[in-house]
Amino acid sequence: MNTLYDRYQKPLFLVENGLGAHDVLTEDGQVNDDYRIDYLREHIIAMHDAMEDGVPLMGYTPWGCIDLVAALQVK
Repeated sequence: MNTLYDRYQKPLFLVENGLGAHDVLTEDGQVNDDYRIDYLREHIIAMHDAMEDGVPLMGYTPWGCIDLVAALQVK
């Protein structure tokens, strides 16, 4: 973020940040996805650090399953 802001001097809006992984259900039907939680946590920390450095962040949208539906609807 710092590099982008230093280069273009424009506020940033981060979109579709996510981690694609092959999720496996446990026997009780759950997904243990600590790796995804850690991935998002690290990116949120990086956004905070960049804002502390003065990078203007207008917004953030993590990737979600509805993004697949939206992509399929584009004509």
